[in-house]
Amino acid sequence: EKYNSEEVLREKLAIRHDWGVNITNVSEFRVPKGTWVSEGPAAAQGAGYPGMGYQAVVSNLPRAWVVKTLRVPW
Repeated sequence: EKYNSEEVLREKLAIRHDWGVNITNVSEFRVPKGTWVSEGPAAAQGAGYPGMGYQAVVSNLPRAWVVKTLRVPW
């Protein structure tokens, strides 16, 4: 899913400001078939961070899988 603002991204992925996470780039990956991927809705993290956006986690993602990385548009 693509997000048009940092606020929407933080709400849907439940990334709290007080965690100190600076969102500056977004990357696209090509994950080989058969790779184990943990995926599902993001869990809520308190008021203002309801979650439920799609998230996927791949452990030890190799740089070779990165297709492109861009600065976020906001």
